[in-house]
Amino acid sequence: MSFDSTSPSHKQGFNALLVECTSLIIQSEEKNFSQRLDELLARIGEFSGVDRSYFFSFDYAEKTCSNTNEWCKSGVEPQISELQGIPIEVIPMWMDTLLEGREVYIDDLAKLPETWSSEKAILEPQGIQSLLVLPVRESEFLYGFIGFDAVDEKIVWDDSSRMLLRLIADNV
Repeated sequence: MSFDSTSPSHKQGFNALLVECTSLIIQSEEKNFSQRLDELLARIGEFSGVDRSYFFSFDYAEKTCSNTNEWCKSGVEPQISELQGIPIEVIPMWMDTLLEGREVYIDDLAKLPETWSSEKAILEPQGIQSLLVLPVRESEFLYGFIGFDAVDEKIVWDDSSRMLLRLIADNV
């Protein structure tokens, strides 16, 4: 499946989604931020046709990352309970990419190079075929990442659609 961001109706839909998501974040407070983030992940996930969307946060003192929020399409197995306290050292390529402020885009998990074997070992049991992960940062500080998984079938995100999703991640 291809994620087409060029059609006028898609652009209008995305602009409306961006306004909704930005509003959700702006109107959230510490006590309801997690609930608002769940709403945001569901709206983005449904709009973009992915099977799973999620947020991970980093605990630099413990040198781990954990899945704190997740939305799954009906029939897709949640992974949040399995993805807690993951040592950052077991995802070296992932971390290097995110710390550089770049996205992790895997269009076909089966074709992932050997240098990503550690990450592949975590992703394969989840049934992921393709994914897009975007850093969530403020200035140079990396708080975590927001991700989108394709489980049922591969998704190809073009540069423009990845940029649009990054706008939302930047607002988080």
